[in-house]
Amino acid sequence: MSQVEGLEKLTANIEKALRTTTAKMNKRVDLAGEVVYNTIRKRASLTDHKQWQLTAMGSPYSKKYETDYSIPHGDDGLVHQQTGILYRNIEKVTDYGDKKTQVAVGVDANKTGDYIREVIDGAPKVRPRPFITRGFAESKDAVETILGGGLGENT
Repeated sequence: MSQVEGLEKLTANIEKALRTTTAKMNKRVDLAGEVVYNTIRKRASLTDHKQWQLTAMGSPYSKKYETDYSIPHGDDGLVHQQTGILYRNIEKVTDYGDKKTQVAVGVDANKTGDYIREVIDGAPKVRPRPFITRGFAESKDAVETILGGGLGENT
């Protein structure tokens, strides 16, 4: 009988340790997603041109300018907030599953229509602006640091 009681306590302790470890990893995954989310929103938040300036100069992303040329911008992965539709629809969704936790960051094309595809892939007269891809790349080191930490740490 004592062996069974000891086994039950051991099983309970293992289950508790697993819940604690899972909670810590869920927190890390969510934090890593927050870093990516904030980086992508930052890349889509430029407001340095007034609307009248954009009208006067034409689109700063026009194909008449070379890709990543210093005029008007040095990085095609930066996007201006003109209507705000893109910026407002950048989302972070965390799915805490039983066996796997996932975080997705991006823009729901159902909410923005063809606009998101035109921004990312370009349009007949507009260069592509891969702000999401560059946002992920820019946040890669921070995400690896967050996810690569030891499981025994209090995070």
